[in-house]
Amino acid sequence: MKLTKDESRPKVLHDLYIQSLLSLFYVGVLFTLTQRLHRFFPRFFGKERNKIFLVKGVIIAAIISRIGMNALSSIYQQEMNDSYASGDWFYPTYLLCSSILASLMPLTAIILSLLYAMGQKRRIMRLAEAREEQREGGSMESFLVFEDRSDDEIEDAI
Repeated sequence: MKLTKDESRPKVLHDLYIQSLLSLFYVGVLFTLTQRLHRFFPRFFGKERNKIFLVKGVIIAAIISRIGMNALSSIYQQEMNDSYASGDWFYPTYLLCSSILASLMPLTAIILSLLYAMGQKRRIMRLAEAREEQREGGSMESFLVFEDRSDDEIEDAI
């Protein structure tokens, strides 16, 4: 049984309302985590600010695009049914845009975040090894000077 636009409108509005509330909650958590990162790790946040905002923007855009795609599918439900039945271009175009904007964008952001974290872990391990070598080979004074240097200066020295 197919629902007409008028019969499905309250359910669609209810679904969009719930999705909007969940996305607002998610965006709020995202901003809270960013603020905590800025407060507790200011040096890291200063160095990686652009990457953090890029990933945050991609995730927010993906959430908004998913809500938008759901709204479009409810508004143009009859047109999409007709397009699917007749093999028209409208339905495949909707599926393509929905897949790219609402599925691939967040997955790409998550994968890039994980790859970045793996790179950071390798860099931190190299720095820890260099600090250990410095600690073993030098005096306490030279170690304290080494600890005060920035990560970029240490990487250049390695």
